[in-house]
Amino acid sequence: ATDPFGLLLVAVLPGSLLAMGVCAVLLGAQGGLVPLLTLALIGDHARRERRQNVYGAIFFWRDMGAASSLLVGQWIRESAGIRSAMFAMAAVSVACAVLSGVLSRRAEEQL
Repeated sequence: ATDPFGLLLVAVLPGSLLAMGVCAVLLGAQGGLVPLLTLALIGDHARRERRQNVYGAIFFWRDMGAASSLLVGQWIRESAGIRSAMFAMAAVSVACAVLSGVLSRRAEEQL
């Protein structure tokens, strides 16, 4: 959940090369860690005969989210400016992190 910080930094300082660099590093770190951790989670918790279905579902929704954010982010940037687009993407990232925490706690309670 490091990407909201980078996105907010770019939203506050949209012309700063340093802000864009920090955002790129944080998004890159997340892009490298999320697939690895996702594979480990699936391997630990999904039944062996269902793992391919779980992989497909998770990566389908991840890729659909990325494609949607590119399109919606571009639309927001065109209509309201780069700051609004960065704030919107940061808000969505925070919402996803909160939702992930809630779902994780519910899953632990059911085990």
